[in-house]
Amino acid sequence: MDKELFNQKTVERLSSKIKLTAVQRKAAKEWLYYLDEGKLKKEKLNYLEFVEIVLKDLLGYEVKEIDFEEGNIEFSYKNKEGKTILGIEAKGTKTKSLDDEQKGYREGQESAIIQLWTYMGNLDLEYGIATNYKHFVLIDKKKSSSRHFLNFEEVRGNENKLKELVAIFSKEQIIDNGFI
Repeated sequence: MDKELFNQKTVERLSSKIKLTAVQRKAAKEWLYYLDEGKLKKEKLNYLEFVEIVLKDLLGYEVKEIDFEEGNIEFSYKNKEGKTILGIEAKGTKTKSLDDEQKGYREGQESAIIQLWTYMGNLDLEYGIATNYKHFVLIDKKKSSSRHFLNFEEVRGNENKLKELVAIFSKEQIIDNGFI
């Protein structure tokens, strides 16, 4: 999976529709602070912060709509018809790259990306997000060899990157609009 899921024109088109709120800007600053302070190294210890700051405040996912640890994936969401279409696989920043080998994991979990792809197949998910709390990768099952990558640190002082994050990874875009 090494092709871009979206060309630059599509990213710009999707991003241009985003009107950032004060809550989203505050959430981005708070998450950058956590990254800067090295507070996100451990995966499970940071689930609550991730859900509250990134998923809820920044990307608009309702906390009450989260399915937690169903089918072994950390977080999943259903569309309005009740079908689970998105799974989110989280790792701590101790995982430097989402493509790095995960030692001690079974087949189909050799890296965070492969683990996500396996869960997407097993759970029949249309979309998947893998994150190490710093890097975010979106995978669309229909375009299996493509993905969209965003380094959260790029939003620092860059409103266009913050809009891109919201445009590509938000609940509105993935769950409500079914993407493009």
